[in-house]
Amino acid sequence: MSRLVENIGLTMLRWGSKRPILLQRPPSWTVQYLQPLPPGKPPINVSPFGRAGMWLMRKANPLSYVNSNGSAIKVTLP
Repeated sequence: MSRLVENIGLTMLRWGSKRPILLQRPPSWTVQYLQPLPPGKPPINVSPFGRAGMWLMRKANPLSYVNSNGSAIKVTLP
């Protein structure tokens, strides 16, 4: 169920931003060493619909992280 909510949130983020979204999924063996990071500042040019998608991803997977450095938005979903 959480993967479905993650995918819905990712789709909402893609629809709510004009910037490209790069999805990164680390290998499963690295996930056991990850600690949840505090949520970062949301990207400036993301609509409220995209912000709701980021919130959904965060609720479905506390290890998810959205980084907006550079010209693309990078999403890490372990």
